[in-house]
Amino acid sequence: MVIAMPSAIAEQTIEEHEELLNLINELESALTNFPRDIVWGSSSWAQDHDFLDFVRVQRISLTSARESVLKGFYREAYNTIRMILEGYLLLRLIGTCDRYPTWYRVRRVKGDRSLDDAKARFKYDAQKTLTDLVKIEDEDKNTIVLIRRGIRILDEQGNDTGVIFPYYLAAWQRYQPVEHFLKKLEVQKELLPEWAVFKSVRAKLSDVDHRYLYMKLFTFDSMVRNLRLNGVLSIKTTARVTVHYNFLSGFTHSLKHAVSISQPWHSFAAANADMFYNHYKSELALLYVCHLLAMHLESELDYFKRWRALTVRNVHEIYRPLCEKVHQDFDYFWFIFNKPHAFDKYQQANRKCNYKKGIIYRPEDIRSSDVRYYDDPLDRLLNMHQSMRELSTGNVFDSPFPRDDARFPIR
Repeated sequence: MVIAMPSAIAEQTIEEHEELLNLINELESALTNFPRDIVWGSSSWAQDHDFLDFVRVQRISLTSARESVLKGFYREAYNTIRMILEGYLLLRLIGTCDRYPTWYRVRRVKGDRSLDDAKARFKYDAQKTLTDLVKIEDEDKNTIVLIRRGIRILDEQGNDTGVIFPYYLAAWQRYQPVEHFLKKLEVQKELLPEWAVFKSVRAKLSDVDHRYLYMKLFTFDSMVRNLRLNGVLSIKTTARVTVHYNFLSGFTHSLKHAVSISQPWHSFAAANADMFYNHYKSELALLYVCHLLAMHLESELDYFKRWRALTVRNVHEIYRPLCEKVHQDFDYFWFIFNKPHAFDKYQQANRKCNYKKGIIYRPEDIRSSDVRYYDDPLDRLLNMHQSMRELSTGNVFDSPFPRDDARFPIR
C-alpha cells in the first residue's frame, strides 16, 4: 500500500493494471463506435435509438468509474458501479424482454358462489379476450397474475414485423418520479406553501400509476423477478446479481463495512491520509468496469442481431473478439454469466471433504455447476492473490498472480 498524490496513484494503477486498463480502453472505443457500424436499411425504430442512448450513458458512467479508480477515489468508483449494474438490469429489461406481469385482485360479485368461482370466471374472461396472454398464475387466494406479451409492431400493410414494443420500455418512458414521490407533499402545502402553485398542474395526473410502475417494475427486486420471468436470469445468476448489488450498495448507503474498506490497509500512519493506492480495491473496481463494458457490448450485439435482425459491421473483426478477450484474460473475476475459477473449485472441494471419514474431493473433480458462489467479492480477490495448500486434504491452489501483501492484510 502506497500513500500518494493523485498523479502517483494513477501511475501505479496503470503500472500494476496496464493490461486490464488497455482492454477497458478498447471496450470503451468499441461501444463508442458501435452505432456507426449498424446497417439501418430503409428505416429504424425509435426504441433502437432509446436503447443506444441508454448504452451510451452507461458507457460514460463506466468511464467515470475508471477515472475515479485512477484518482484513488475507490468509494466513488464502487458507488458508480452499483448504479451501472442496476442500469444494466434495466437496460436488459426494456431492451428485449417481452413478457410482463399484471396483477388483479379478484372479488366476488352477484352470481359467484365462492371466491374460487370468481377466480374461474376471471380466468375464463381473460383467456377469451386477451390475445397477448401467455399464462395465468395465482399469487395468493385473492390475487391473480396475468403474464402477457408486449405490443406487436405492424408495417404499413398491417403485416407483423416480428418486432415487439416492450411493455417495460413504454413504462420506462412514461414513469415520472416527480408525480410518484412529490405529489404527497400537497397535503403539507400549509407547511410548504411554495408547493401550492403546482397543485392545479399535478392534480390532473394521478400518481397511482407511477407508484405501480415503480413498485412492480423498477425496484431492484422487481427487475430481478421480471428478468427471471423472461429467462435473462436463472436462480443461480439471480443469486450472483444479489451478491454484487448488496456489496456495492454498501458504498451507496455508507454502511460500516463499506466505510471500513474505503480506508487504507496495513499502516496506522496512513489512517489520516485522504489519498492512497490499493492494489486489490483498484483491481476489483477495474474488473467490474471491464466486465460491465463487455456485457453492454454483448447486449448491443444481441439486440440488433436477434431482436432487430439488423446487420452490424465488424462483429467478428472487433466486437466478438473483444468480448472473448475479457473472458479469456479476466475470467478469474467470477461475475454473473461466466464460470467459476480454479480457486472457486479448490474452495468447494475443501468444503465437501470429510477428512475423518476419508472423503476427499479434488478441485478437478468439482463440476462448475456445483460450486458455491462467494459472498464477498473483495475478500475473494484478496485470497486469490496467494497460493494455498489445505493440509488435511492435500488440495493445492497455485495463484496465477501471488502477492506478498495478500497474506496478512489488516482489516
